[in-house]
Amino acid sequence: MAALFAHLRRSQAAFERAFLRALLALVLRPSAAPGIPRRKPEHILVLRPDEIGDMVLALPLLRALRRRHPRARLSLLAQAVPGGLALELGLADEIIPLAGGRTFLPVLQPAWRAWRAARGLRGRSFDLVLHPRWGADFRQAGLLAALIPAAYKAAFFPGDSPEQLEWNCLPEGVWNARVHSGAAHEIAHLMAFMEALGLGRPRGWERRLSSPALRRGAALSLAGYGKGPWLAVAPFARSRRRVWPLEHWAALVGAWAGRRGLRPFVLAGPGEERDAEDLARHLGEGTPVFAGLGLREVGALLSQARLFAGADSSGAQIAAAEGIPCLVLSCHPVGAPAWHANAPERFGPWGVESLVLRPAAHAWPCSRGCEAFTAHCILRLEPRQVLAAALAWNPRPPQPRP
Repeated sequence: MAALFAHLRRSQAAFERAFLRALLALVLRPSAAPGIPRRKPEHILVLRPDEIGDMVLALPLLRALRRRHPRARLSLLAQAVPGGLALELGLADEIIPLAGGRTFLPVLQPAWRAWRAARGLRGRSFDLVLHPRWGADFRQAGLLAALIPAAYKAAFFPGDSPEQLEWNCLPEGVWNARVHSGAAHEIAHLMAFMEALGLGRPRGWERRLSSPALRRGAALSLAGYGKGPWLAVAPFARSRRRVWPLEHWAALVGAWAGRRGLRPFVLAGPGEERDAEDLARHLGEGTPVFAGLGLREVGALLSQARLFAGADSSGAQIAAAEGIPCLVLSCHPVGAPAWHANAPERFGPWGVESLVLRPAAHAWPCSRGCEAFTAHCILRLEPRQVLAAALAWNPRPPQPRP
């Protein structure tokens, strides 16, 4: 039933996109022309109103902007928690909030929010506006860019992404530069974006969240529970379609950690504390649970693990950023589009050894990726097959990183 509702929701979104395209074609008169950005911009705006994992992937871009333009004021359009991470790392001077969350009108409500955010920026000027979103612009941040004056605006070319092409509602002439990327992974897209802007290629450690002091603190915290080596477990995700049943996770982690001589600890985000405690009880007395931590503290804890096991969520992205081999269970079936927002080809762990397990086929009525709001296609992952694949996987120990 949930998947059928998702089909109806997609039809509603298509109707709203058609309406918004027609409306913007009438009221917007963008006049951007090809050119080059100022060599020394004084005020830069980066549009990144996405989730935590997206912000982790974008950290090299923000760090490159800081290196290239150290005196420029960098404003970041972001949600509160991901934006707070950029502020804490010193990669943004201010956060311009743009609310996320579910909406009754999946296109028109985000467009309304973007218009209100643009009104709040009236009277402000930006030398450089960047929209490094290769996929669908679900929050209509591009509309905000179209409504504010700027000397130079850059975004991805929509024709490279079927998802963005489907969701794009803006008329031609909004962007001074369009960046092409035919790669698969989001990091590769961002690398193409950085190179097109003359920012160079990202360095391997630039996605890392933790610091030496935080890593020392994490090591002391874990030492209070005994000796490792440790297996970090984060089976939760904001999207319920990505969550494998906890009883399956308990059996998998218990058997896998026992065979590998690892001790598990569980990481939980807001609202996941009760499930984390239940999982820890199944794993045995003395299993540590860490909840309510900041993102950099989470990164520091993950840096102490030998392996990571979890859902396809921000935990996996942070673990990969810390250089930890990752076992990830994905709800995106084999053969589903690689450009999809759930596709491991696009958002899987980058730069580390990883094992991504996914259903062999869709569960009806899904067709191009799981579209349910609850666990659905992921239920086709058989616990015995997952355990067998995990036991056969032998990644090398994590390598030290700066």
